[in-house]
Amino acid sequence: MNCRFYESAKYLEQWVWKKQGHNYKYLPRRHDGIKKYDFVAENAGPDNFPERLDGNPPKLWLAWLYRDLRGEPKWVGEKVRNLFGEDFKVGKMEVFKNTASVNHELWHIKHLIDLKPLTFPNGEPTMEDVKSLEVFHDGRCVVDKEISCEDSQITVIDRRKQWTPAELSGRLSSRYAVNKDVFEDTVYNPANMSIID
Repeated sequence: MNCRFYESAKYLEQWVWKKQGHNYKYLPRRHDGIKKYDFVAENAGPDNFPERLDGNPPKLWLAWLYRDLRGEPKWVGEKVRNLFGEDFKVGKMEVFKNTASVNHELWHIKHLIDLKPLTFPNGEPTMEDVKSLEVFHDGRCVVDKEISCEDSQITVIDRRKQWTPAELSGRLSSRYAVNKDVFEDTVYNPANMSIID
């Protein structure tokens, strides 16, 4: 009995399945899952890119996501959250330094972003010009004194002190359910409820 069980176990280890009287030998199954692409090993990093920008490299990049992360592997989402923050939005512009480490991170998500060099047609801004800067989607950063504001007009919003849309809709729907108008002449009122004039 034990020999037969041992032979059947040995048989199950060697052969996969029996189809039309043929025994098919077991071959190691390949792993078809998505693997993280190694840009360095494949010589596909930003240092190996043949096309270069003409002229001097810019100091800053202007980047934004032009599509969401649906269908992307988890490590791409980690790179996006690392660069754009946990509350990233499609179309929201962000400014990055043009350094080797930032370029390496941006290279991994280059299929999701639009990247432009940030240029200063009026010259680079000073500390006094910070409140009157305007950044356009084509990469221009313009100093416009007409849009400057005072410190008293700036309000900083703490996201932890604000309700999310889900919390707000839940609170409003519960208040709506509690404060419904009750009319005496409707058939939808509960039987145990009476309205006293």
